[in-house]
Amino acid sequence: MLGVKLVLTAGIVVSASVVVERSGPLLGALVVTLPVTVWPAYVFLSLDHNADYIAASAQSGLAVNAASAVFMLIYLVMAQTRGLVISLIVAISC
Repeated sequence: MLGVKLVLTAGIVVSASVVVERSGPLLGALVVTLPVTVWPAYVFLSLDHNADYIAASAQSGLAVNAASAVFMLIYLVMAQTRGLVISLIVAISC
C-alpha cells in the first residue's frame, strides 16, 4: 500500500510540474489548486481512518483555510505600503 501511495503522489507532482512547464506559471497554479489534485490524500485517509476522523479533519481544514485567507488579506493590504517585516508582524498578530 505504501508503494501505491508513493507512486500516486509522485505522479501528481510530476504531472503538475509538466503542466507548469508547458503552460506557464498561471495555468500551472490553477491546475495544482484544483480539487482534483487532493483526492488521493482523501482516499488514503479514508483507507486508514473512520468517517468521524475524516469529518473532523475536513472541518479543521476549513478553519485553517479561513484563517489563512485572513492572514493573506491582511498581509496583502499591509505589503502595499509597508515592508516585509512590518507586514508579516501585523498579519501574524491578527
